[in-house]
Amino acid sequence: MGRNFDFYAGDAFAENKIVTFYNPRRGYKLVTITWGGFIGAVSGLNDQGLALVINAGKSELPGASAVPVSLIAREILQYAATIDEAFRIAESRKSFVAEAFFVASARENRSVIIEKTPHEIGIFDPGSDTVIVPNHYQSGRFLSNKLNLQNIKESSSLYRLRRMEELTGRFPKIDYREAAVILRDQKGMGGSNIGMGNEKAMNQLISHHSVIIKPSELKIWISTAPWQLGRYVCYDLDRVFKIFPGLAENRELYEENFTIPEDEFLFSKSYIDFTNYRVLYKKAEAEITNRTITNVNFALLDELTRSNPEFFAGHELAGNYCLAKKNYPAAQKYYLTALQKEITTVPEKKRIEKNLELCRQDKPSRRKHARK
Repeated sequence: MGRNFDFYAGDAFAENKIVTFYNPRRGYKLVTITWGGFIGAVSGLNDQGLALVINAGKSELPGASAVPVSLIAREILQYAATIDEAFRIAESRKSFVAEAFFVASARENRSVIIEKTPHEIGIFDPGSDTVIVPNHYQSGRFLSNKLNLQNIKESSSLYRLRRMEELTGRFPKIDYREAAVILRDQKGMGGSNIGMGNEKAMNQLISHHSVIIKPSELKIWISTAPWQLGRYVCYDLDRVFKIFPGLAENRELYEENFTIPEDEFLFSKSYIDFTNYRVLYKKAEAEITNRTITNVNFALLDELTRSNPEFFAGHELAGNYCLAKKNYPAAQKYYLTALQKEITTVPEKKRIEKNLELCRQDKPSRRKHARK
């Protein structure tokens, strides 16, 4: 089992991860990957070989109080040893939002997706050796749901599912090393270059953590910063709980022989370009937000788009920058370039097209004043 937790709450949020081992008074021992101030679980494994990660689905805005899905996930890890037990716990709780619980059971040598909304629950089992978890639902209960169909049509979820099928199809067998290769992949369909940081890639370069789990061996690999580019360190859940009693000094608990080395991308010129792109993007974005643009800084915009040329977002932002100063010809050029790239979602494409139409109007600001 492998997953990227692509939740972004600022750069500082992704710098540190907390690996927490629990020995509760009731239920099973477990490990989760978390962060300061958070309770519940998003990725974890218990000592019965039951692994769980959660993926957000398309949901209506909550209209009443209910149980956060992270607490349902934590309850499953503490009290379930089989898929049926996990399902019964999920079914017994009214959830706050829609979520997919990807559960793997060492006892049963089986993985399924428990798909849950605030009102219904279903289970997806493809009956094959590979289970792929997108951000849309696949079971018969939810496949034709209106919100789910909209999510499939407008988001990057279906594209990522197809790309994952390509990547998993490359390997006759996927062990932890192969899983890391897949989770770190930055390409689009067919290995195309869709720009660094594109949501349609497996590796969006925003992950709080990336995790690989081998339930049958009670092993879990967790990525180190930045994102999933640093080493993956391995913890043996059984060994950790044998070490803990009587532990009187700080010591490393991970299994050094199972460490996955850093991604080669981390030492490349492309990584330097990407870090430069992020700095330039924030600078240009701040000037637009704070309305501090005096004249269009084409040197800034050229460096921005050149540092990550295949990613649509940099070209779109350059267009927004020019649009803010009513330089319509320059904005139009950047928007047209953005539309030639692999755009993440339908709403984002419509947003660029709408701004492009503004640029194409005949002197829009003058016409507006003339009507007044």
